[in-house]
Amino acid sequence: FGDNWSPAFFGALTSVGASFVFTEKNKFKEKKKMDEMKNQNLEKQELETKTGLPEKAKTAIIIGAIVAVVVAVAVIAIILLSGDNNSSDTKKSDSSATPTHTHSFGSWVTTTQATCITEGNKERYCECGEKQNAVISIIDHSYIDGICSFCSGNENNDNTQIEKLGVFDKYEVTKIYPFYNGLAMFLTKKGLCGCIDIHGNVVIKPIYYESRGYDSGIQGFKYGCARLYNGVSGHYLFDKEGNELFPDGSVGEISGGYFSLETRLDSSEWMVTYYRASDLQIVASFENCRAHKPVSAQTGQFAIYKINEDKTAYFNIADYDPSFTPETQPTIEFDMKQHETYKDCAYYVYYGSQTQDGIIYTLTLNYSNQTLYSIAKQDGTVLLEPQATIALIGQFSNELCLAKDKKTGKYGFVDIYGNWKIPPTYNSGMVFSDGYAVVNDIFVINTTGNIVLGPTE
Repeated sequence: FGDNWSPAFFGALTSVGASFVFTEKNKFKEKKKMDEMKNQNLEKQELETKTGLPEKAKTAIIIGAIVAVVVAVAVIAIILLSGDNNSSDTKKSDSSATPTHTHSFGSWVTTTQATCITEGNKERYCECGEKQNAVISIIDHSYIDGICSFCSGNENNDNTQIEKLGVFDKYEVTKIYPFYNGLAMFLTKKGLCGCIDIHGNVVIKPIYYESRGYDSGIQGFKYGCARLYNGVSGHYLFDKEGNELFPDGSVGEISGGYFSLETRLDSSEWMVTYYRASDLQIVASFENCRAHKPVSAQTGQFAIYKINEDKTAYFNIADYDPSFTPETQPTIEFDMKQHETYKDCAYYVYYGSQTQDGIIYTLTLNYSNQTLYSIAKQDGTVLLEPQATIALIGQFSNELCLAKDKKTGKYGFVDIYGNWKIPPTYNSGMVFSDGYAVVNDIFVINTTGNIVLGPTE
């Protein structure tokens, strides 16, 4: 075409070519889409051929199976509920056939008598064997000749105060010792030792043991402080408020109102110091020495061991403390062997004590191989002729003497003429101190015989 070709011609030619290409491309896409649909139909036909079921049929089968399961569950639930109703009806029928037993109890029978101190118990039975128990409340005092037959309280002075003691502050008390300065040591079922006041309040918890010595629980706070053993390292001292003193555990035995305290100065050097128990004042100190037990609480004689000299030495506490008063028994002024009442006795033992009527003696005598008991004044006046029915124990305190009725074996308290002031109704007893005496191990009475402290259960 040479030079006759123009730009317009080439533009038209280009447009026609592009249109042709676009048309052919669409034809190709359409053909490809048709081929894909054909292939899908073929696969579907092959699947149906293998399973033998059309897709809609399979869906219908699945839905039917689900419905069947739901129906089956409902039927089972109905059957079970029907069974429960039948069972309930059967039980109702059985219940109506056998009437319920109604207890018919007999009369109450007392098994433990109530007293003015403790509650009682009673029981009754039904013919079927069922038993009922009931508590009998504490009753009023039962006075015979002015004395209660249960607690020995005096009708004319009945201010009995009963407080819980058998079990208090989680401790089971088995024994109380005499009261001194308003305090008494006590023992628990576990063998531990503590301290209470007259109201039963615990001043020292029972986490210690009794002192191993003369100053055991029975002495208690006689001198204003008490010593207890911790079971391992030594003895500890306590004041009346329950405070622990000298916590190093090297406190010696309290005797005659004095005690020792050992102090280690170095590996071989010791010092022993003696204190007055009533006010904890130092009365004597010894270097290069260790303490021995007191030789005599009555005379105030003590023993110390001199380490350097390897020997025991003795000293009298009175030489260091002019206020010391010997704890000696009053001597009998009359000659027992020359006395008409006692001249034929083989031997005698006596205890003297100060009373409102002067010094009074309790005497234990041996007469023709028989033990007799008597009471006499210091001048020889006989207040109770020798006899064998009442055994006198110890000496007079608070104008009363602990005694045992030889016929019944029970304990009570007599006056200076041998008359029972507190009847012998107790299985055990201790002498009076501070106006109180312990009876039956865990009861405390006053000088009129009224119980002021004791267990309520």
